[in-house]
Amino acid sequence: MTKKFYVYVHYRLDNDSPFYVGKGTRHRDTRTSGRSKWWDRIVAKHGYYSIRVAHFDAEKEAFLKEITLINDFKFLGFKLCNLTSGGEGASGMVFTKDHRAKLSAAQQGKVFSLESREKMSETRQGAPMPVGSLSSSFKGVVTATSIASGEVILIFGTKQMNSLGFNPGHISKCLTGKAKTHKGYTFHR
Repeated sequence: MTKKFYVYVHYRLDNDSPFYVGKGTRHRDTRTSGRSKWWDRIVAKHGYYSIRVAHFDAEKEAFLKEITLINDFKFLGFKLCNLTSGGEGASGMVFTKDHRAKLSAAQQGKVFSLESREKMSETRQGAPMPVGSLSSSFKGVVTATSIASGEVILIFGTKQMNSLGFNPGHISKCLTGKAKTHKGYTFHR
């Protein structure tokens, strides 16, 4: 029996560098519909190929692998066009026209502060968030790797950091390169 879920990586044809990590079922890895404008631009300019890197029975396991790969590639300096840190979505979910219209209407007329717009822009571009915003509230996933054992912990937010005994300010310094370790762990997104 084949496993239902998989994690895939899209690579640029011109230099074989990864530019997107995803989780899929069936033929999601080769479909070009439903991608971001950033993904579309990369593919139009450089072309792409896809490799399925891991298969899973459980969707949750696939999401964790997707999160880890996104973090690892970013840590290694690759600029990914993923708009999130991974682990979101629902397999096969299709919104009706009415539901899409309601979502669109809910966003109409919303006004965001300049600070919020800058943060959203940075997130979409894959740029790091300012240090001050990291230390006050973490969003997304931070990967902590034990220097002694190699154990990897996925940390979801400031509350979990605190509950595990980590200092969010120190983790922020590790993420921005101002410190290398905290409590025997290295950290990356």
